[in-house]
Amino acid sequence: MIANVLVGLVALIHLYIVYLEMVLWNTPRGHKAFKLTPEFASASKVLAANQGLYNGFLAAGLIWGLYLGEAGFQIKVFFLLCVAIAGLYGAATVGRKILYIQTVPAAVALTAVWLGAQPRNRTRFLEKLPAWGFRCGTDLAQNQQIMRKIKVRRCNG
Repeated sequence: MIANVLVGLVALIHLYIVYLEMVLWNTPRGHKAFKLTPEFASASKVLAANQGLYNGFLAAGLIWGLYLGEAGFQIKVFFLLCVAIAGLYGAATVGRKILYIQTVPAAVALTAVWLGAQPRNRTRFLEKLPAWGFRCGTDLAQNQQIMRKIKVRRCNG
């Protein structure tokens, strides 16, 4: 329950960001929110709308995960990871404020989703992760041996 509320909060934050970037970008409120000059806002409004659309996709994915209930575990995890990574990139390239607005809420929601999930959902998620044992420069037979070892480890503990 708490996890879904937190996921919903992250989705609402992103819907608000969509509104700011797609509708309010070239208004005094948008200028204030993003510390823009009117000239820069006018020149970059198409780029901002595109960015807003991407934030809308993040919100849509989180809402989809909520709609699916327990079956939406993997969807919620994926989109929360996307939000957190986008927030880290934004914090590194634009400003630290993004870390607190985007990354921290996503990380808190992700933790709540993970801890509140049924153990079988967490196991299924981990089983579907790519095999990190692949090595560049190795042939197919060596990589298949690595895959067999990973599968044995996953099945035996």
